[in-house]
Amino acid sequence: SDAVPESNLLKSAVVAFDGFTGFTPIQYNVLKQLLYYTKMVLVTVTMDVELWNETRILEQELFRLSKTTIKALTDLANDVKCPVLDPVLIKCNKRLEENAEISFLEQNIFRFKPVKYENDVENIKIISCQNPEKELEFIAGEISRLVREENLRYKDISIITGDVAKYSRFAGKIMDRFNIPVFMDYKRDVMHNPFIECIRAALGAVKDNYSYLSMFRFIKSGMLNANFEDICLMENFCVAKGIKGHKKWNSTWEYHDEDNREIQDRKFTPDEMERINKVREQVLEALESLYTVFHSKTNAVEKSKALYEFLCKLEAEEKLKALAKDFSSKGELDLEKEYNQIYKTVIELLETFVRLMGEDEITTEEYMQILDAGFSEARIGVIPPGLDQVILGDITRTRLGDIKVLFFAGVNDGIIPS
Repeated sequence: SDAVPESNLLKSAVVAFDGFTGFTPIQYNVLKQLLYYTKMVLVTVTMDVELWNETRILEQELFRLSKTTIKALTDLANDVKCPVLDPVLIKCNKRLEENAEISFLEQNIFRFKPVKYENDVENIKIISCQNPEKELEFIAGEISRLVREENLRYKDISIITGDVAKYSRFAGKIMDRFNIPVFMDYKRDVMHNPFIECIRAALGAVKDNYSYLSMFRFIKSGMLNANFEDICLMENFCVAKGIKGHKKWNSTWEYHDEDNREIQDRKFTPDEMERINKVREQVLEALESLYTVFHSKTNAVEKSKALYEFLCKLEAEEKLKALAKDFSSKGELDLEKEYNQIYKTVIELLETFVRLMGEDEITTEEYMQILDAGFSEARIGVIPPGLDQVILGDITRTRLGDIKVLFFAGVNDGIIPS
């Protein structure tokens, strides 16, 4: 939004927003600047034209989001003293004029006074299945038939549901079984991302004073520039010698022939010990500053700064970009998008943490608990790639283009409507 006043291009521009059901607070800030500095802003909103002048907004009504958006935009325009023009109301839906059944359904579903459709129904089918897995198996079979017999492309077909978390658990395996490419459009939980696991493991190692389990949880997270064989070699040595604790990790490890009996006939050559100590030094270089700050009486700002510096030492941002590029080359575009966003998500979380906690002194355990709570709530939205894929998405989130066949899974009481 700060760049809008400085743009010469925008000052004479007409800016149009199409396909939005609502805007985020950041987007509203941008819109506020656009209303003030551009020639005109146009926004399209989907709703019944009869409801345009109705000011009441009921929680369960069908076009609540649209009416809320109109009110927010009107208030925004009034704030900057921008005139609101009379709306252009489009009463006929040409998109559905060749499909009378869908057009009728659009006009009557979830309305208070629905009308009965009197003609024969050919384009809408209702199927009852035993459970979500059986539903998806039926859908996969139908998709295969449509592609094979009716020459449809996968991108012409979509699946939506009111419970995408439940259906996505089965969708991947079932669609793979039918050789159907599918993109699952939902917000990803970040807790199981290796980058998040690396952060949690590092803080766990610091909290547990470099215990054996916590250290190797961090080392095996995949963010160190260490050879996997060297890591395994070091783990064997640590198990054999019982190495644990901050003090032990900060002293050079040595092997002598008289140690042989103690470690059950496994000898470590000078070359192996050099490799082991090299990995140990790498680990210490990454963790020691973090250890010092988190074992001192420090506040949320100081701890967050130490964590950020730890991520910089690991070159985490660069590594995640490299992984995203690798996923892209393999055609795994959803993972590419996830890895391109995860670093920014973590940094924004740290910034929020600092704003909320500020100069308050906080223990390592408290810091970890609050950070874990942030990670558990964080979600990453992935934009559907422009490929020949079936999209499986959520009824409230997913925006579908020009599709020809729609499967609506899980239309059960309590889910649709929720």
